[in-house]
Amino acid sequence: MEQNVGFIDRYIRITLGGLMIAAGAARLARDGGLAGAAVGLLGGMMLAEGVLGTCPLYSVAGINTNPDPIPGTYTNDVIQPYEGI
Repeated sequence: MEQNVGFIDRYIRITLGGLMIAAGAARLARDGGLAGAAVGLLGGMMLAEGVLGTCPLYSVAGINTNPDPIPGTYTNDVIQPYEGI
């Protein structure tokens, strides 16, 4: 799958996903209801999207927050061919 989630978006999803998993587990332990499981499941989905860098809803909607690679970040873009031989 193509990565369509950008750098900042990924870290936000990882952070919020982890917090939602913790909140869902706490609620599930306290009440034992379905709401805690639902929050934990949504948090797990957000965490997975952040780690994998792809969002199925972004794919369906045609959204891509992953910028193109910055020129000069790869060695082949930096090194100029040597023509002095």
